[in-house]
Amino acid sequence: MTKLNKIIVGFFILIAPVASLVAQNKKTEIKENPGIAIDTTKQIHWVQGKELDFEDSVRKLKKPAFLYIYINGWTDVAKFNDNVLADSNIIKYVNNNFMAYKVDMEYDSPNAIKFMIDKVPAIILFDKDAKEKANLQGYYNAAAFKKFLQQGLK
Repeated sequence: MTKLNKIIVGFFILIAPVASLVAQNKKTEIKENPGIAIDTTKQIHWVQGKELDFEDSVRKLKKPAFLYIYINGWTDVAKFNDNVLADSNIIKYVNNNFMAYKVDMEYDSPNAIKFMIDKVPAIILFDKDAKEKANLQGYYNAAAFKKFLQQGLK
């Protein structure tokens, strides 16, 4: 590889993450403000964006955060989605108390390493300064999960 080729490749390696963040910020603005009212009693209001954007948003908005890490198609994830995240009490509690964000591990695997995820579903709670407060991995029923959320706010 010639010196010029190395410089060009190096430039693209350096610029790609910045371009990705800029593009993602544009997507986030569109998805967060679609002009349609969301009924927060029937579904969790998920914030769109990359994990990095998420931590910045937490710090900026000064609101505790709920990070849901999952892999589509896994039995425990499907059960958690159907039995826990669809529960109206959980939906209301999450929407009232947290900024909610989800990460599909198939497309964002570095978070498995960053947050030491062994099982999915995994839920990580952050305080208003984006510091990790609590971590729950695996399937839990709605009652146990709500207790976890309540303790995470203390």
